[in-house]
Amino acid sequence: MDRVAAYAPVPAVRVVIANPSTWVLPDTKTAVPFGFGGLGTDEIEEKALRAYLAEPLTVLLGQDDTRQHRLAQGPQAEAQGENRYVRGTRAFHAAEDVAKRKGWPFGWKLIEVPGVGHEAAAMFGSPQAMEALGLGGGS
Repeated sequence: MDRVAAYAPVPAVRVVIANPSTWVLPDTKTAVPFGFGGLGTDEIEEKALRAYLAEPLTVLLGQDDTRQHRLAQGPQAEAQGENRYVRGTRAFHAAEDVAKRKGWPFGWKLIEVPGVGHEAAAMFGSPQAMEALGLGGGS
């Protein structure tokens, strides 16, 4: 889902990305599909990155999603971190930092689910997921 949000954004009230194996990083030097490099001119890449960071995107992470099961491998994937939780928190904070440094709008939100690993039913049955989806909680 993060690749759809990054490269083919569509109007949405919210986009929720939960525990992906890898992320599209907020970087124009890193090539697609791990960044925005290679999309076209510098201007095109910057415009796409700026739009990605402004999206109403919620990063929903299980705090216990720290196992290697079905985790993408390879140099670019492994450079993002040793597990889904680390990769997600790093991606969020990198995106936040880029938006702040450039003075761009930042529409992302980080919501963590304690005690949950890579388990869809537990993730989406949590109060945090209900908040992320706008079905209760703080949104």
